[in-house]
Amino acid sequence: ENWMEQRRFIVTTLREFGVGKTLMEEKIRNSAQNLIDHIAKQDLSNVDLRWSIQVFVANIINEFLFG
Repeated sequence: ENWMEQRRFIVTTLREFGVGKTLMEEKIRNSAQNLIDHIAKQDLSNVDLRWSIQVFVANIINEFLFG
């Protein structure tokens, strides 16, 4: 009984944040395009992909949490 209530709450909350909707996919695609654009502007012989990818992931998490 308790797990069903918790499951219902989690599913409802995640839907409110956009999980399972094309809205979240669009935000991820926009962030990915920003990452690609950023890398394209860099000196390709000296690109720090680790930092760029960390920022990319952080941006997606922030979009998910704060909208």
